[in-house]
Amino acid sequence: LVLAVDIADAGQVAAAVQQVLARFGAVHGVIHAAGMAGGGVIQLKSPDTAARVLAPKVRGTLALDAALAGLPLDFFVLCSSTIAVAGGLGQVDYCAANSFLDAFAQDRALRGDGRTVSINWGAWQEVGMAVATGLTGGPGQAAAVPAGRQDVHPLLDRCLRETAEQTVYETDFSAARQWVLADHRILGRPALPGTSYLEMARAAFEDHASVFERQAGEAGVEVRDVLFLSPLMLDEGETRPVQTTLEPDGERFAFRVASRPPAAGGAPSWQAHARGKVGALAAGPAARLDLEAIRRRCEREVDVTGPVMSDGAGVVYWGPRWQSLKRVHIGQGEGLALLELPAEFAADLATFALHPALLDVATGLIGFLEEGTHLPISYQRLALHKPLGAKLYSYLRKRVEDGGGKETVAVDVTLMDETGETLVEVERFVMKRVTEAASAFLRSSAPARVEEAAPAPPPAPGKGAGAAAGILSREGVEVLRRVLTRGRETPQIVASAKDLNALLAQVRALDRGSLLDRPELTRGAQATHPRPSLPTLYVAPRDAAEGRLAEIFQNALGIQEVGVHDNFFDLGGDSIVGIQVVARANEAGLTLSPDQLFEHQTIAELAALIAPPDAAPPPPAMPPDEAAPGLTAEPAEPFGDAGLQPGEQDKVLARLKEMSVRR
Repeated sequence: LVLAVDIADAGQVAAAVQQVLARFGAVHGVIHAAGMAGGGVIQLKSPDTAARVLAPKVRGTLALDAALAGLPLDFFVLCSSTIAVAGGLGQVDYCAANSFLDAFAQDRALRGDGRTVSINWGAWQEVGMAVATGLTGGPGQAAAVPAGRQDVHPLLDRCLRETAEQTVYETDFSAARQWVLADHRILGRPALPGTSYLEMARAAFEDHASVFERQAGEAGVEVRDVLFLSPLMLDEGETRPVQTTLEPDGERFAFRVASRPPAAGGAPSWQAHARGKVGALAAGPAARLDLEAIRRRCEREVDVTGPVMSDGAGVVYWGPRWQSLKRVHIGQGEGLALLELPAEFAADLATFALHPALLDVATGLIGFLEEGTHLPISYQRLALHKPLGAKLYSYLRKRVEDGGGKETVAVDVTLMDETGETLVEVERFVMKRVTEAASAFLRSSAPARVEEAAPAPPPAPGKGAGAAAGILSREGVEVLRRVLTRGRETPQIVASAKDLNALLAQVRALDRGSLLDRPELTRGAQATHPRPSLPTLYVAPRDAAEGRLAEIFQNALGIQEVGVHDNFFDLGGDSIVGIQVVARANEAGLTLSPDQLFEHQTIAELAALIAPPDAAPPPPAMPPDEAAPGLTAEPAEPFGDAGLQPGEQDKVLARLKEMSVRR
């Protein structure tokens, strides 16, 4: 008999129990498995949000106990979580709710009301909360109740979870369903263009804001600090789930996009593709540029008659939606292009405010200014003032001051309508120059190393192959059977695919700046390989910045010792690992951009950029009439090497201390 009730409503639970007794005459056992996931830092959590997580396990348990009072139950099983034993970051409400179940089981067992046991389950591999959002792998990890909304956007099929703290959208991506894959291919394989991530983040933000009755989109949308972590490439006929997650981050939302590739002999892991921040654009009118003045500066016209995109014979194939380029004018470090979406695709604009194909062509004009192949790696800022129209102008400028290195190129791009009114502003779009290595890089669609779980050791004799990833359904049934039939009176039992001591060690080792619902921050590569033979001698880190960078390099590359003068690419680094290094450095509070890593390839050079030494020359000596009060300008009896009188030392030290505190 299936009944639907609010488990936290004592009246509904009591009525359900009476209905069951009327139907069957007795109740022999109860398994209480209801729950709602938590997540998020304490500082951003409201009492109401925590109460919703506590209710099913706290109020629900008390309601069941009251409704079943007096019945001779064979067993009362409570489904708790390993997070109640191991603890963890970002799960305070979920941890508390499960801790209540453990305490209740102890109390009920002491009362002698039959067999009562709280089972602290670890993550399950095939079913359960962790699988619902694809965020398996962390202790006590749990997902949320599905929000149920479907067809949110052509690139967002459904909303899996929606709270004030985290919103998760999921899409089944395939070339058969989405034109962004069918019409964009690399070496023949469907590949999602990076501009799609920007549109997915925008659509997710606006949809979430509308649900929470926020004014989104009225003043536009701003996307910042976008990093492309790894390419999303599918096989022909493959369908892959892709999740877009939003989490509050100050006045904006942090977003990340990840997919779950097919498992190769084990449990599937999630591969991160992009991350950044998205929020409402600050109010203010968009600028209007003088198109004629730009045309006069860009004197050289480029012939773009006929299809300017690949017909499939080259590395990259662009389909009919990319055939929008009508005219291109080139100047000194700048270019102006007229784009027009083919008329048969005009309906796209009703749902795509940042049309991925138009934006891809508009920002790809660098190919007319620079030779070679360029791959996108980051956007510093994109401001959407108004949705893109079918006809628009793209004005691109090279940033010579910080994007003119050998490895990268940075540009600013403004998209305008036919009157010159700004629709979209792009600041510091960074691309990586690739030549002979382009094909090899593009062929690589392996998961980003920082984002995937380290390979599990071979299973021990008698263990299932999936044991390290989570509990299999058949294993869970066997665990429950053993708990109920072996006659033990223990009111609390931990059931985990991972050794309990290893689980506790994992939680203790978590980075204090990460959350359990951010597994990609805790699953870096292990530094297991010795330092290779290099032309540079090993020099250990000499300060905190170099030490932190060395740790990031070692974890990302899997090398035990990285010296401050070792070249990142000599160590086996590549573009994908480089983006991971940048992402982890920024998570650690070290402001680092992708182009800085590609242009300055050693820890010593990067540390100098992040924390430059105080190399300012000393100020000239003051003439006597401008001497500071309290300090003599004439030679005085020296105090150590400072040349100060003893009474002046205290003043100088106090001033230095004040400056140090401010700094």
